[in-house]
Formats: sequence, C-alpha cells, structure tokens
Amino acid sequence: ETPAQKAAKRKRLREQAKEDENLKKQLEVAVGRKVPVVNYEIVMIKNKHRYKIIRADDTHQLYTSFITFLKNFDREDLEDLWKIVEAIFSTSKPTNFSDDYLLVTLKTMFEKQIHKMLYEEVNRLNMDKLW
Repeated sequence: ETPAQKAAKRKRLREQAKEDENLKKQLEVAVGRKVPVVNYEIVMIKNKHRYKIIRADDTHQLYTSFITFLKNFDREDLEDLWKIVEAIFSTSKPTNFSDDYLLVTLKTMFEKQIHKMLYEEVNRLNMDKLW
C-alpha cells in the first residue's frame, strides 16, 4: 500500500467510526423515549371486543386478547394502565365483561405484588428483632 492509499483508508475508517457513533446515539435516544400509556378503550370490531391502548403521542394499538396484550406490554406499561383503570373504576363499576376482566386481572396482579412486598418487609423486620 502506498502512503496515499493508507491515508485514504484511515479517512474511510474515521468516517465509518463517526457514522457508527451517530447511529449508536440515535438508537440510545430512540430506546430512551418510551411513550407512556394514557388511556384505553374497549371497542367492537366485527362483533368482537378489542382492547385499544392509547399512548401519549396519540398512537394506539388494538389487541384481540388479553394474553397478546400482556405479551406486548412491559411492566411500566402495565403499571401505567393499572393507574388509569384504578382511577376510572374508583368512582364507578365496570359496565361490561371486558372492563371487569381488565380491572380484576390488573388488581390481582398488582395487589398480590403489594402483599408480597409487605410480607417480605414484615419478615425482614422480624428477622432484625431476632438479632
């Protein structure tokens, strides 16, 4: 390789490294921008109930079953949805099976978690007393 070829190769490698770094930064920003759930609706499409999950950026996703819904949600999404459902049904009762199912399932998931944390804390405190 001639010195000119080596210089051109170094320049290409530097440019590629800059492009890679820019792409990495863009991916980090995209991953860090999680759009929270702000509302939900139960909609009827072709005589079937669908869960319509609405996010803060006005996008939505339709789910045909609660299982597919759970598979596509992470813990933060479920916590956001639980807060919404809890707020809605703190003053009223569910009017259809889908709302009731959502309320009962999320309540079971999160209240069991709270009871588990309380149980562990009480046990930890009891162990501290023994020592």
